[in-house]
Amino acid sequence: MRTLGIYCHALLIFGLVLVSAGAENLVIEEAGQVNVFLDDSRAQVHLLHRPLQRVIFAFPSGNSGVAFWYEGDLKLLPQSLKSLPDQDGQQITATFEVAEPTRVNRIILDNLRVIRAFSHGAPILEETRTKRGEFAEAHVLPESWARLRYAGNETAVRVERIQPGYGPYRLAFQSKNDVESTGKVIALSPGTVQVTVRCPFPTMADLPLEELLQPTYGEKLETLSPRERLSLESLSFLTSQETMMAGSWRFLTYFGRDTLISLSMLEPILSDRALLFGVQSVLRRLSPEGVVAHEEDVGSWAEWRHLNEEPPTYSLAPVYDYKMIDDDLLLPVVLHKLKEQKREDVLSQLFSHPESREALRRNADYVLEKLSGKEPLLLQQGEVVGEWRDSASGLGGGANAYSVNGILTVESLRSLEWIYGELGATDKRNQATELLPTFEEHASHFWREYSRDQIGERVGAYSHSLDKESRSALSSEWSEVRANLPDTLTVPILSFTRTGEPVEVVHSDVGFDLFYGDLSDQELERILTFLETPYPVGVVTPAGPIVANPILSQNPKHWKELGPGRYHGMVVWSWQSALLQFGLARQYRLRPPYRERIGKLLDLLEAGEEKAGALATSELWGVDFTTVPPTPRAYGEGGDQTESNAMQLWSTVYPALRHVITQLNR
Repeated sequence: MRTLGIYCHALLIFGLVLVSAGAENLVIEEAGQVNVFLDDSRAQVHLLHRPLQRVIFAFPSGNSGVAFWYEGDLKLLPQSLKSLPDQDGQQITATFEVAEPTRVNRIILDNLRVIRAFSHGAPILEETRTKRGEFAEAHVLPESWARLRYAGNETAVRVERIQPGYGPYRLAFQSKNDVESTGKVIALSPGTVQVTVRCPFPTMADLPLEELLQPTYGEKLETLSPRERLSLESLSFLTSQETMMAGSWRFLTYFGRDTLISLSMLEPILSDRALLFGVQSVLRRLSPEGVVAHEEDVGSWAEWRHLNEEPPTYSLAPVYDYKMIDDDLLLPVVLHKLKEQKREDVLSQLFSHPESREALRRNADYVLEKLSGKEPLLLQQGEVVGEWRDSASGLGGGANAYSVNGILTVESLRSLEWIYGELGATDKRNQATELLPTFEEHASHFWREYSRDQIGERVGAYSHSLDKESRSALSSEWSEVRANLPDTLTVPILSFTRTGEPVEVVHSDVGFDLFYGDLSDQELERILTFLETPYPVGVVTPAGPIVANPILSQNPKHWKELGPGRYHGMVVWSWQSALLQFGLARQYRLRPPYRERIGKLLDLLEAGEEKAGALATSELWGVDFTTVPPTPRAYGEGGDQTESNAMQLWSTVYPALRHVITQLNR
């Protein structure tokens, strides 16, 4: 395994984010939470401490976690995180200072999905314990507690849960001061406490960073900016020989969509081996019908999924989630993108290898069959999620998403024309060609025209829902934008409901068009005009491009569920900001007459990321709309819907973006 800190030796302070690296540990402080990353030959772990609340030890192996919640005052000593010898699993230790009597009142030794669900208030913890209890004699032992005394008058409380076939999860608190347990509560006295954690799963095999990067790019490592080096640190932590993981701490497992989108943006700096590995990791997880797996459940969560089968079975075999609909389309689109990016050696190996060639055919046939009905591709029945905005309110109640039917269905058909050409399937190639006009027509319905007066009325209605401070800031922003609005403006809307009602929320998914699309001049003009129209009408703000803006909607529910602080609302996702810039850079090369306008938009987006600072490497960041102009802030505080991962796979693309931007003739 590699050692974190090799490429990042600087101390960076940007607003609420602090990043540092020493010989072993990378430390990121964000949104009031301390994140410490350890990656050596014995252990790979992400330690998170949210003061006055919780501590989580997140292990990529088995997507495993050990967590505890407490009442009191603990202070983590970040550089105390060390690995310990362990023959079969991983064992680490960290030191905390106890400032006042502290009670540990909840402990979870389980999969990160269980910890994540508990953090969000779901009753998964008790459900898993109940279900496992039914199988306890044959398979799963309950948690065991022990109070221990060591030499030197040190006392400890140790909690274990056996993972069949692997050994125990373990959490121990050890101190010279009193460590006591009453029932399921641990009392820590003021002083220093050593916390030792064991993950039963061994570390995953490393895929070294030097093998992930193109040799010519690897030679530049010492000249990169701190943010570029931090991005590469994150990429290294999230990549093993088994998979590319989506993000840490909450998504330390394979996600198909995240892998595909990240590969196409990282391509300028990735080696052939890395691209092949990434695509093949998706192909290996296809269903027999050719459906792309959204997520891979492993470890204790796979155990839980099997226990819920009818009849229940006991197994740790991976379980795959196939409910998403966008990743099926993305596979051919990303392959076609690799052709545009001239990665012919990679494509030649994929199409010449019998197993990968057959997998590509299965996916192509599945997509073609799904689109052969000529109807928009809707979320699966009974599901409220199905594309990247996969929170319950992410599509504003819609089932017909812009990202799917506004762009990816069209581009997947164009990609299938090429793929079937490579496969020698002329009839299916012709079928894809014949379907194109139908889906281009579907895509056109996502663009709606509004008059200046209509926009003014809707901004006014929205403003009445705000508090005094936010309303004042909005009024200031609106007065400036209103003066430059055209008589009519055409904008993209987020989705349609199953009954065809439009969800009139503008959004940032035009980045897919710019990066993957074969655009006409008219389509490019429409997108550029929309992006040039700033907040509060559009999505571009001085703090970055928000992924959704519900101000034009007449539905107050959208104002709340897609507003500031909502996971897929008026917030900035790092990868969406990057996708827009990658797409604009692509159009800059393809369309010389538009270069002046595109250059100005690139400058605006770059300026937003500069203001975000080190936040731009995280999963997403919030926007403070009470200031004029709006300003970036860390996400995960002050009533935000959830929290942001300190590391996210598709947020590691900044080095590739800088590589592309610096090559433009600007």
